Amino acid sequence: MKTNTSPCPPAVEHKYLDSKGLVAFLQVYAGYTLSRSSLYQLTMDPPKIPHTKGPGGRLLFEIAVIKRWVDNGGKLESKGGADDR
Repeated sequence: MKTNTSPCPPAVEHKYLDSKGLVAFLQVYAGYTLSRSSLYQLTMDPPKIPHTKGPGGRLLFEIAVIKRWVDNGGKLESKGGADDR
């Protein structure tokens, strides 16, 4: 019997997080302590955190966009490139 000696494949890096994953990510990445209900409030109109809706209306958060959001002080980037606030 041959034993598989090949190294384990690298962990797949996910592009999106759900709300539970984002709460944990923000705690580690930025030291933010946020409840899921507070997170949902940030997605309300007008949204204060970048997100998208997936299948069935499920909230999804793109990791790269969230990192930029945190690094930008929690401010949303305007779509046109200029800050319109």
